[in-house]
Formats: sequence, C-alpha cells, structure tokens
Amino acid sequence: MNTEEQKNSENIIQLDLRMSTHEVMCDERWKTCFARLDDLDTNISRLETIAIGACGTIIVGSVGVIISIVMMGS
Repeated sequence: MNTEEQKNSENIIQLDLRMSTHEVMCDERWKTCFARLDDLDTNISRLETIAIGACGTIIVGSVGVIISIVMMGS
C-alpha cells in the first residue's frame, strides 16, 4: 500500500507541475490575444474614419455635380 501511495503522490506532483506550466502558457496566450484584439480595434476605427470621409466626399461631389447640371439646364 505504501508503494501505491507513493506513486499517487508522485502523480499528483507531476500533475501539479503540468498544470502550473499550462496556466503560465495560457496566461501568455491570452495576453497575446488581447493585444491583437486591441490592434484590430484600432485598425477598424481607422478604417471607419476613412470610409466615413470617403462617403462624405462622394456625397458632396455628387451634390455639386447635380447642382452644376441643374444650373446649366436653366
């Protein structure tokens, strides 16, 4: 019975070591994931700003062309 308890104790120690290593690796991966998500958020915000500016330019340009056409026809 003593040998079995010793094996169980060794298994528990090994499992604890593996679990600790796993927790450290997972923590590092989560930090990397959150950093990437922050970068994506920044890039998406920049793209939204560019898209809004481009749409505004197209609308203003279109209105200018329509006004020019209407003024030439009169």
